[in-house]
Amino acid sequence: MTTPLGPEDPELKLAQINKLHAETEKLKAEKLKLEQEAAAVPRQARGSYWSEVIKILCAIVLGIGGVVTAGGSYFVARNQVELAEIKSSQADEKARAAESVAVRAKAEAAAAVNLRDTARREEAEAAKSVKELRDSLAELTSKVQSENPGLLKRQLVYIQFQGDLSRALINELRQSLEAKGLSAPGAERLAAPYKNLVKYFRPEEEKSAALLAKATEEFFMSKGCSVKLRAVEAKTEVAAPPLELWLSHSCKQ
Repeated sequence: MTTPLGPEDPELKLAQINKLHAETEKLKAEKLKLEQEAAAVPRQARGSYWSEVIKILCAIVLGIGGVVTAGGSYFVARNQVELAEIKSSQADEKARAAESVAVRAKAEAAAAVNLRDTARREEAEAAKSVKELRDSLAELTSKVQSENPGLLKRQLVYIQFQGDLSRALINELRQSLEAKGLSAPGAERLAAPYKNLVKYFRPEEEKSAALLAKATEEFFMSKGCSVKLRAVEAKTEVAAPPLELWLSHSCKQ
């Protein structure tokens, strides 16, 4: 089966040129024949011959013009189809891009909802934990008041530390402070930019803060890794905050 020739095929173009050349040669031959015949007839009869020549020429010209017009219409139509295909392709690309953006937005929205729900759960759990701690503290305070009232008179201390300080060493420090009348029930390792100091939050606690600083310095001196502490007054919204002991130190045992 012969493959159809496309409008841009070189063989088709050559065939069209050859055909047009043949038609031109045929036209020349017919014109020459008519001229020869016209020369052989009387003048008054020549008009009919030339009329036939004009008709033939017009027919050929109109035929060629029709071919040109049809060819022009074909190329215009083809360009319109190509333009429509380009626009369709661009529209498809934009649609795919918009769909991709929509998918990402949907995923991000779902992630945001999950974060919100998680935050709400954590908030609820934290509120529950705070309530449990407050209830436990109230119960413990009531029990201590009835069994050992003097214990409540001790100054509460919260320890925060970092650096090369072991948990065992901090626990020894807590016991040492207990012996000095200071209660240090907990300690937290906290990595942050802070220096060695004692914080107090009420003017009447200044002496207790100085006592805490001195007791801590003596403890570390006994371990062969002395430290210098200063007591500073700070602000807080907590109703009855403990003293805070901040340690950024190194002391290997």
